[in-house]
Amino acid sequence: MCKKLYLDEVDADYCMLRHYRGRVGYGLWKEGRNLDFVNRKCGFGWKLTKEQEGITKDSCFVISHWQLCDNPAYKIEYFGDNGEIHVGGVGGWMGYYGQVVKLDQLKDPRPKEELFVYEK
Repeated sequence: MCKKLYLDEVDADYCMLRHYRGRVGYGLWKEGRNLDFVNRKCGFGWKLTKEQEGITKDSCFVISHWQLCDNPAYKIEYFGDNGEIHVGGVGGWMGYYGQVVKLDQLKDPRPKEELFVYEK
């Protein structure tokens, strides 16, 4: 938790709720639930396409401007408290790279068998 001091109980409860949403989302994700299920249970408010609804922890993605990699080298790793989506992987010689992405960067989910890991 953020350990902020609140003078108002409602503000403190809301802060705690935000933190728990990210933790619950991550737990559901690790269990193998898809993005649609996580979105509905955690109330992140994502506007998912039909294709994105079925994305799971096993799905991987091409994010070609990262490490100049045209292979599906990146996977969703976790969610932030407000539904931020953190993606990471090893797509190039520089090693691991990850950051928060927007939903429109998660196109054409590929199966886990296609996950690319750059090996030196």
